[in-house]
Amino acid sequence: MMNLFLVLHGITTEINDQIELQNCYSELSRVVLKEDQKEICVQLITTQNNYCNNLPKGIKLSVELDNLSGFYIPTGYFSDFNYSSTTELCVSCTNLACTNHVFFESKTANTILESYAFKTPIQIGVVVRQQSDFANCINQSYVKVSSTQIQVVVEINDYCWQVLNVNSYQLLNNTITLRFFDFTVQKIYTPSSTDIVLTIVGGSFVFFIDEPNSFVIFDENDFIEFEMKIGIQQSNTVNFLLTSSNQLQIDELTSGYSSLRLRVNTNSMQLSGVPSDIGKLYAQMAGSQHFDEFHIKLQIQFGEDAYIFESSDLQTYQDGQTQSFSCSTEKCNTNMLYVYNNMAKITHAGTVTTIKSTGIILHMVTETVTSYYQGCYKGFHLNYNSKNIWLELMINSQSTCSITTNQTYFLTLASKNSTQVNITQISQVLNSTTKLVNISYAITDDILAMIRHSQFTSLLITLNQVTIDYLSLYKVVNNNMDYYYTQQLIILGVSMGISILADMVSYLIKLNYKNHVKNTKLILKEFAQTQFT
Repeated sequence: MMNLFLVLHGITTEINDQIELQNCYSELSRVVLKEDQKEICVQLITTQNNYCNNLPKGIKLSVELDNLSGFYIPTGYFSDFNYSSTTELCVSCTNLACTNHVFFESKTANTILESYAFKTPIQIGVVVRQQSDFANCINQSYVKVSSTQIQVVVEINDYCWQVLNVNSYQLLNNTITLRFFDFTVQKIYTPSSTDIVLTIVGGSFVFFIDEPNSFVIFDENDFIEFEMKIGIQQSNTVNFLLTSSNQLQIDELTSGYSSLRLRVNTNSMQLSGVPSDIGKLYAQMAGSQHFDEFHIKLQIQFGEDAYIFESSDLQTYQDGQTQSFSCSTEKCNTNMLYVYNNMAKITHAGTVTTIKSTGIILHMVTETVTSYYQGCYKGFHLNYNSKNIWLELMINSQSTCSITTNQTYFLTLASKNSTQVNITQISQVLNSTTKLVNISYAITDDILAMIRHSQFTSLLITLNQVTIDYLSLYKVVNNNMDYYYTQQLIILGVSMGISILADMVSYLIKLNYKNHVKNTKLILKEFAQTQFT
């Protein structure tokens, strides 16, 4: 029986046979042999031929490799194929020849896509092999941030770097994803491939991303990690380096502290430090009109996990100055309590200070916390009367307390409006077991007013301008009996006044009722007389 053929603008139609669609894919299409996965993938580069849109969703892919030719053709079936958008199709290679890695040595491939009604051959430009030889090549990777750029650095170990340098290679399919967590929602920043510039520095791949708002990105969001995929092609072999890291470097101003201490409590944390000469310059900058805000964030790491806390205090780089960190959400409280209970497991602690001018971020400074400790006291109660203040300190039994006897300590009460009120210097009073500290201090009207209006919030204990402890105020107790009696007299007077007023109102109501009854009887009597006369 003779078959009839009809040629229509690139379509060869055979009656009673499949319709063969020509020129659907470019010769740039390639086959990737994945040794570890026992998989063969065809990466498709379309020619955007409209006639090829006739290929249906249900499609069959056959891949014929030269080393498997004649006895096994890997095949796969797909139900979601789309000519315009499908860029890769993969089939398993489960034959014994695949298990023995024979297929991995193939150099040529013939592939075909087909359905019941249509088929199209795919011109394969190259067959490449993908191994995992470079799976352990990465020493470390991290993100560096400057005011106008983000750098993703991937350091390769010496052995792999020598292998790469011996052979010519090409990088392809590089993807970078930066992940952030802004309080309750995860955010993802994926730069466009056109924004990424690769530079080879020593034994590292450095990807430069031009981003004029990089400080804004890293300030307004809490950085979680970045993920990167690098494809390395050498001759006909392709390898992929996959890496992720939460290591972040702010590549800007030099650290301003020679030492920085973090005091951790169950519901608050405080930073105090000794500024370096550079830090003293920052302190001058903080007071100038050009740099009006130094905002600070604290990051505490436990291996790959990081907890971030924000302070309402501004960084000032003053000697012994304390920045406080407290919580306004339940999640923050939970994180702070975790830090308190697991201080021995902290792997790194540090701060990022953003320097702003009229709300615009100009610089960033990173600081490393050189020591962290639990305070000697959990908090304190403030007791007072008309003459004195005395403090009840709540001992922290888990603390390795640095307060000793025979030392002169300086105590400072801090208020909500940031005004610090110096109480007094005391000698040989504080020690690791002291619970009650009596301070003879003449209370002024201003101090008394601040106490009564709940202005005081914390107590700072310093030694030689170094912060030893920073206590939160738990309770205020009024022990002024004169004030108590005055208050009671006022309350008694008000109560008596209310009682007298109530009696007067009751009397007037009764008097009005009696008059009303008397008048009613008189009216009825006069009415009766007029009816019967």
